[in-house]
Amino acid sequence: MTPSFSNLFGHSPFKALEDHSAKVHQCVALIRDVYEASLVGNRESVIKLASDIFRLETEADEIRDQIHIDLTSRILIPVSKDQIFNILEHQDSIADHAEDLAAIFTYRPLSLPEPLATQVRSFLEEALTNCKLAEGIFSKLVILVESSFSGRDALTISKLIFELRKREDQTKMKKISLLQMVHQEQAAFDPVDLVSWTQIIEIIGDISKFADNAAMGISLIIRGN
Repeated sequence: MTPSFSNLFGHSPFKALEDHSAKVHQCVALIRDVYEASLVGNRESVIKLASDIFRLETEADEIRDQIHIDLTSRILIPVSKDQIFNILEHQDSIADHAEDLAAIFTYRPLSLPEPLATQVRSFLEEALTNCKLAEGIFSKLVILVESSFSGRDALTISKLIFELRKREDQTKMKKISLLQMVHQEQAAFDPVDLVSWTQIIEIIGDISKFADNAAMGISLIIRGN
């Protein structure tokens, strides 16, 4: 019987990556509430929710920093340290962009006419679904390590990553379409609001992209083993 990576190398960074992913996606999940509070003009809720996102992002950074410390001091791990750092960087970017998004909503009240409000909500939900799928992939990392990145577990995770890849391709196209819609209706916007909503849509798309990139980092490890 082939020994698992965890038996060969002891404690791995993958449990910490799972923990980091969970914290990152706690942060991301609050974006929905920030958006809804902003649309109804509830500034108090926007500020409170943004503060929660800032706190969770800081907690995610603390986990990230500990992973860096552990990897720097670790002599032997089952995969390339560069691969782990790359995955961690993409995960960290998800939380960073959630924080940036929350900050934009705190700057000033933002209005969004219908049907654009519904379209942006739909786009946001699609991006959050992609993030949730990425979180599910990362929640299985310890199991994947135990199977030495092979066998049925690796096949299952590879299928999830492939599904996320397809979804992200669709999300990118919807982002372009939504930005076109917003700018076609620019006469209905305050100029500053137009800039803000353009930034918001771009950032939502980036959050989905980084979730996909992080998952692809896992795919590269599986392919290499």
